Amino acid sequence: MIDRLGPYEVSRELGRGGMGVVYLATDTRLDRQVAIKALPAELASDSARLERFEREAKTLATLNHPNLAGIHGVEEQDGARYLVLEFVEGESLAEMLDRGPLPVEDAVELAVQIAAGVEAAHEAGVIHRDLKPANIIVTPEGQAKVLDFGLARTDEGGQSSTGALDSPTMTTPQPQHSPTIAGAILGTAAYMSPEQARGRRVDKRTDIWSFGVLLYEMLVGASPFHGETATDSIGAVLHKQFDLDALPAAVPYGVKRVLDRCLERDKNLRYRDIGDVRIELLRSSDEPVTAGGGGRRGIPIGRAVAAVVLIGLIASGMGWLLKPDPQPETLDLAIPVSDRFDLIGSIALSPSGQTVAMIARERVEEAESSTFAVYVRGLSEPRFRKLPGTDRATGFVQFSPSGQSLLVRVEDAVRPASEFVSVPVTGGPAVKLYEIVQNGLLKNCAGYLSEKEILAISSDRSALYRISTSGGSPELMVNLTGVEDWNFNYLVRPSPDSDAIIADSENRTVGFSGLIRIDLKSGACSLLIRDAEDPAVLADGSLMFKRDNAIWSAPFDRDDCEISGPARGVLTDVNLYAVDRGGERVVYVPLDEDSQRISVDSVHVNGRLIRTLYDAPGRIGFYSRISLSPDGNRLLMSYSEDLDLPRGRLWILDRNSGLTRPITPSDETAFIPTWMPDGRAAYYSLRSPPNSEIMSMQAMPGALSEQLLPRDRAFIGGDLSISPDGRHLLVSTYTEPGEPGIYLYDVGDGESGRAFYASSANESLAVFSPDGRWVAYQANGTGRHEVYVRPFNAENPESEPIYPVSESGGRSPEWSSDGRTVYYRGVGTQRNALFAAEIETEPALVVTARREVLIDLQGVWDFIPMPDGTFILFRSNLEAEDQIPVFRAIVNWKP
Repeated sequence: MIDRLGPYEVSRELGRGGMGVVYLATDTRLDRQVAIKALPAELASDSARLERFEREAKTLATLNHPNLAGIHGVEEQDGARYLVLEFVEGESLAEMLDRGPLPVEDAVELAVQIAAGVEAAHEAGVIHRDLKPANIIVTPEGQAKVLDFGLARTDEGGQSSTGALDSPTMTTPQPQHSPTIAGAILGTAAYMSPEQARGRRVDKRTDIWSFGVLLYEMLVGASPFHGETATDSIGAVLHKQFDLDALPAAVPYGVKRVLDRCLERDKNLRYRDIGDVRIELLRSSDEPVTAGGGGRRGIPIGRAVAAVVLIGLIASGMGWLLKPDPQPETLDLAIPVSDRFDLIGSIALSPSGQTVAMIARERVEEAESSTFAVYVRGLSEPRFRKLPGTDRATGFVQFSPSGQSLLVRVEDAVRPASEFVSVPVTGGPAVKLYEIVQNGLLKNCAGYLSEKEILAISSDRSALYRISTSGGSPELMVNLTGVEDWNFNYLVRPSPDSDAIIADSENRTVGFSGLIRIDLKSGACSLLIRDAEDPAVLADGSLMFKRDNAIWSAPFDRDDCEISGPARGVLTDVNLYAVDRGGERVVYVPLDEDSQRISVDSVHVNGRLIRTLYDAPGRIGFYSRISLSPDGNRLLMSYSEDLDLPRGRLWILDRNSGLTRPITPSDETAFIPTWMPDGRAAYYSLRSPPNSEIMSMQAMPGALSEQLLPRDRAFIGGDLSISPDGRHLLVSTYTEPGEPGIYLYDVGDGESGRAFYASSANESLAVFSPDGRWVAYQANGTGRHEVYVRPFNAENPESEPIYPVSESGGRSPEWSSDGRTVYYRGVGTQRNALFAAEIETEPALVVTARREVLIDLQGVWDFIPMPDGTFILFRSNLEAEDQIPVFRAIVNWKP
């Protein structure tokens, strides 16, 4: 044992483990106690251990939270390295659990604190990977502190070069005697996640599993996965079902729901963020206590899968459906080559399960000649057919209770308005139900009350109206309460006798989705279940919904519209789905993560991937662009995570942590974002299709947006560029359909814009140079798009000379940070090539060189040149024209 380390006097050893020995010491300068962690001498020469030790120091230095033990400094003495840590006085959770389980209220309170600490770590990009009772200290004041991030790594961190160092720990089965043993696999066997046990790459969801084990042990007094040996514990983690019936009767249902989802073996069905776990636990104190646990059921496995085309299915006569005890079977409903569709993101299955409907657009040579419409297909038919009267369909499509009609919203071809119509499935004239105009009475939200009536929410979300399916004026049904923070997408009535309905909704300020219960008599609205969308109620009393790209099922009281037990996952990797009334058939579009992903990547000039900043399953939908903040740390992204949106929402991506969060509400479609010099976000807002307006807001969730420019013209698409001094805004837009141009606005003066470059050359996509002296843009006056640069002259732009930059076609220009290079995309056969034009601007602009950059822009929606010569790409690895929706059907499903 060391006696002194610089100004620190060591008094005694506190403990030891595979990553070091911990001593109690006194800081003689500040007269406070600290904990000093030393790397064992026999491991000092191990480069992998040293690397982990240094990473621990850097990791802990980034964290500052009352429920995390902090770091004071790093010291080195005689070739050895030490961490000086906050000393936390109290007893470990392991010591507390030696005396038995905790009272329910105490356990939940401590769990909330632990979750808050881990949440802070996750927000900093840190994964603990060794959560266990021995690593939790509870102070005499009752404050929980999470210790020992010796196994933590950042989200961006790669696998260690030493496989054993990135694996879970094998230890003795007793939780209070479970150190991390040097030379063994790391992490404590009874608390590690299934992915850790299998030696697979882990993310923050591994901490959520371990947290679930901690919470269970606090309530029951023992881990659900302890065995006599470490091997037994690993086997239990991988195969044993934990028992909710072992929980005390006083445990609220909400806590059981948290445990059920934390301890999902499939991490895709687990909570994605421990902050959501913390919030659910806080809410659980308001929920009723239910006796018994209702033992957990696993996800169905062993389904027979047979990939056959629909014509083959029809040829077989489907006679096997009539056999006794039929087994679930998965079928591919192949779409013929001539029926290639772009899917906007809504499908429906008739109550009988015989007909599938979708909102899609046929792909033809001229995309402008095809609009989105409703297509239907009977399972006994070879192809989809278009329903008349549904051109310009958007939003969702819903079958009537009898399955004879469809409810769909269509946009007006000329005016900024849309309307809901009822369309016979067999074909026939559409019946107009009600019209939606900007700031009109009714919102873009509706659903069937019965075969003869639909319900709709008012635009201000204050009331519920009923409308006859044969047409007529809306009739007020009930005033709504408790809806201030929610936007509604569509409505579902659980049963013909139910006095409540379900609203597919999204929280406007926080950004999470949820199902809302609306009482049809009182108008009271309450959260039914969080992190859920696309509800469907089955005849057997099951509520189906989608969460984290999976289908879930929960027991449900159809008449009272209440969930009566914990939810379970029943089908994973789902993009879109629809289920029949009996639950015997589900039709879904699978999530193909191998071929459809969106990512934000940092790429070297030679095309080498440096780092993926953001990576997520792609969607069949719409995307626009990214914009880098003035400080270089954050990215604004615009893409549609909700497939029924015609454009998307604005999201913030932190370049350092990789964390994303939405900043615009779901009902305000936002796209083409750009940063203003003061850190605000400017963007197009699609208020009333096809027109839009330009807004600005503080770049944070829940911030209020405000109109940036006067509404002197109908903005339609285009791009935005703000001068470095924030005084001028260039807007690529249309004065009338078919007449593009670039317009200049003086920000904040409230005056109408003026034509800047607007001629028969169709100028667009203008962007200021970093010093604000030049403007690069694209135009097709020569018959193809080329990139040009002109001096910026706010008063008389046409007096300035035009300098060609591209030579053989170019579009989408971007400036380098030093203003000496203009990057642009090629056209035609070179549309996926990136070019660089080196320029000199004194005494006049001259292109000194043109070169092709070795970066493939296939699937790239937008790119940003960085000061170090690298690029940030916003892309999918599959071009939109190659994304063909594949429908699959599971028959005899009954999950």
